[in-house]
Amino acid sequence: MTFGKFTLRLAAFSALLAVILQLIFTNTSLLPKVLWWAFGYMVVITLIIYYISVFSLKMNVKNSMSLILGSMFFRLFSSLLFLIIYMVITGSRDIPYVVGFMCLYLLFQVFEIYHLLVNLRPDLKE
Repeated sequence: MTFGKFTLRLAAFSALLAVILQLIFTNTSLLPKVLWWAFGYMVVITLIIYYISVFSLKMNVKNSMSLILGSMFFRLFSSLLFLIIYMVITGSRDIPYVVGFMCLYLLFQVFEIYHLLVNLRPDLKE
């Protein structure tokens, strides 16, 4: 899968997820307005990790699983760093934000794992 196709799929997934979140939480205060910054961060980090993973897999196919696992750990630690920086800057313990952030983390992690394992497998067999 090319980087352009992945970017289009990520854009479609992100747009669908944003519409669903907006429709569900329109009349409630459960969705913090600053969660959209985290949403943008998740989109950008997904693009970066996918690009690095594809480039690394083309360079060294033998270590493909360790590269994928390493990208998952990178996402985890960079997301936790983003969350800690937010909490330090705002000085609050905003539970709805943390829960929303972790839900976004999980959704984008599943999206990335799906595309790395299912769509890169045919490339590895060649």
